[in-house]
Amino acid sequence: MSGNICWVNGSFLSGKERDYDIFSSLKGLMTELDVGERVEADDGYREGDPFFVKTCSGMTHDPRLRKLRNRVRARHETVNGRMAMW
Repeated sequence: MSGNICWVNGSFLSGKERDYDIFSSLKGLMTELDVGERVEADDGYREGDPFFVKTCSGMTHDPRLRKLRNRVRARHETVNGRMAMW
């Protein structure tokens, strides 16, 4: 994990599109994933769990990694907030 931003797509009006619809659309990140590759996401993406996404409430994920996964999502939300202010 480098912490580098590796994908940007948007901007989208808040509330107009569902997160998973943007992710899985023709130009969404899901089309760029390699076989077996998944992304860490919140429960707005649970339709893709466990094949494309690891969500907060996913039952197939190792509970011992919950703290690390929460830290990754928190970092992502911090970046989202800073981009919104910028």
